[in-house]
Amino acid sequence: MRIHFGWFLLIFGIISLSATLVGAGLYAQTLTEWWTNLGRYGTALFDSWILAPFIVSAALTLCGILILIREYIFIGKE
Repeated sequence: MRIHFGWFLLIFGIISLSATLVGAGLYAQTLTEWWTNLGRYGTALFDSWILAPFIVSAALTLCGILILIREYIFIGKE
């Protein structure tokens, strides 16, 4: 059950991370000026509502990876 949950988190995290980055890219195309050193894309990512879903999706992806590593590597040795 934990392996399925880990895969779910990993897949859902990657899909939502991709959607967030695509949304930031689309929003960046509409900007005429930017305020970060990362340019137009950085401003779209960090100075808008897109930062919160980015952090959540990155955390979901990381949690999925950690769960799968724990289940496949450490538990598999027992």
